[in-house]
Amino acid sequence: MLTTKDLFKSVEFGKVVDRQFVKVKYEPSEEDENIGVLSLSYWMNIALIEGLPCIKTEIMDKDEE
Repeated sequence: MLTTKDLFKSVEFGKVVDRQFVKVKYEPSEEDENIGVLSLSYWMNIALIEGLPCIKTEIMDKDEE
């Protein structure tokens, strides 16, 4: 989400596991272990200020269409 900071009432980060706020996972491809998918998982609770405009956009991979 790209927006101005004025839109947020509050932002809270929470633990995904004990003593860890970000979970990192790497899955190598079957062809080459140096090429793969890197995933970053995290938990956020966001409250927005009411009455301000907000635009939601999504970017989809062509293979997901």
